[in-house]
Amino acid sequence: MRRAGEADLPKIKELLQTQIATSMFSLSNLDKYSTEGHDYSMRFQPFEDAGAITGALSVMQRGKIFPQLRPDQIEAAAQALKGLEAIGIIGAATQVAALNSALEQDIPTTLDAVEPNFALSLADIDRPATQGAKLVPLLDADYDLMLDWRTAYDVEALKTDPQEACDIAKHSMAQYLTNGSHRVLIVDGKPVCTTGFNATTPTCVQVGGVYTPRDLRNRGYACLAVAMHQKEAQVRGVTDAILFSASTAAAKAYIAIGFRQIGEFTRMLFKDPTVLNG
Repeated sequence: MRRAGEADLPKIKELLQTQIATSMFSLSNLDKYSTEGHDYSMRFQPFEDAGAITGALSVMQRGKIFPQLRPDQIEAAAQALKGLEAIGIIGAATQVAALNSALEQDIPTTLDAVEPNFALSLADIDRPATQGAKLVPLLDADYDLMLDWRTAYDVEALKTDPQEACDIAKHSMAQYLTNGSHRVLIVDGKPVCTTGFNATTPTCVQVGGVYTPRDLRNRGYACLAVAMHQKEAQVRGVTDAILFSASTAAAKAYIAIGFRQIGEFTRMLFKDPTVLNG
C-alpha cells in the first residue's frame, strides 16, 4: 500500500462521498486543512483494484484513524498502520471493530462507544416552534460559561478525564470560535443549550457539540437548537445533515425533528498515544 499523492485526492474524495455518513471528518478536514501543516491535516492510504480506488485509510496528523474499507482490505490496512502513533479509531462500527481486532493489540481506551448514526435531508426537517427563542454565535455568549459547558460535555459525552477536560475544552473552543461553527440557544434572555457542526462539506453538515445543562433538560431545547442551526445551513445551500448520538435521550430529540437511523458509528479513543503493534 502507498501514501496517496495529490493526483489521488479527487478519486479518494469521490469514494468518501459515496460513504459520506461515515466520512464527514475526513472530507471536512481535507477541505479545511489539506494534507499537511495542521493538527487536523489528513493523509491517506488508498486501496486499488484494477486502477480504481476502492478503499482508503484516512489518518489525521494528530493520529486519529478513519477507515473507509471493504472487509477484504482490513488485514492489509492493519499492516499498513504498523509503527503509527495513534490516538484512536473512528468510523463505521463494523469497520472499527474489524480493524481493531486485526491490529491484535490490547490498547486501553477512555472511550469505546458504539452509537446510532443518523441522517436527514434538510428538506424533510420538522422544525418546532421557536416561541421567541433565538440562536446566536458562540462568540456572542459568555466565554467562561461556554467553557464550563464544553468541559462538562467532554466529561459526560467523551469520557474525558476531569483533570484534563478544561484544557481540552479550551482547545475546542478556540477552534469553534475560529471556524464560527457553533451556536447558543437563548430563551427568555438566557443561554440554555449549545449546538454545532463538527464537520462540513458544501452540501452536508455533521452535528456535534449539542449540550444542555442537566437542570435545563427535557424541555425541548436540543430539538430547537439543532433545528434552527439546520435552517441556517439550508439557507446557504446545504441539503443534508449527519450525526451520531451519545445517549437515548439525545436520539429521541433528533428523531423528533426528522433524523432517521442509518447505521452505527464507533468512537474509540485511546487512553494514551500508542504506537500500533509497537
